[in-house]
Amino acid sequence: MLDARQKRGTLVRPRDDWNLLDSDVLRWTIDSGAPGGFFTDLLELRRAVEPAAAALAALHRTDADLAALDAALSAMAAAEQTPVMTDAVMTEGDPVLAVRADASFHTALLTASGNPFFAQMRRVIIPALAVRDRLVHAGRHEHPLRAAGAPVARRAGARADPRVRLGGR
Repeated sequence: MLDARQKRGTLVRPRDDWNLLDSDVLRWTIDSGAPGGFFTDLLELRRAVEPAAAALAALHRTDADLAALDAALSAMAAAEQTPVMTDAVMTEGDPVLAVRADASFHTALLTASGNPFFAQMRRVIIPALAVRDRLVHAGRHEHPLRAAGAPVARRAGARADPRVRLGGR
């Protein structure tokens, strides 16, 4: 990230030379107001890594891994059920607990893969998820599962009926 040379001083190297997977670089990027596309790029990384980690977890998980996944899912349900008073308004879920539970779930999933490289991806995925979750749970929003219901139903119908086209066209 930095290039220090005698008689030239210290220079910041071009962003293409930075280790974007370094947890400090990620934290600095997020804290400084991540540039456009940052969260989209991380979402694409998650979409590549997490399904593969889940497939490996199905093969390699231990009883302790299953317990960690179950505990994270229970914590998610509890966070959604826990009323919290914010600005004299009662909300239907605790955003702090929701963020922690989501981070625990993704960490448990990556760990259950049995692959130490996937397990280390938590250092990349969790900070971005925490920011996203704080935004999602900060105010009133449509629950992601309910919001996804219509597209999921459309896709299920498309698989059942080959005449149905996806994308609304």
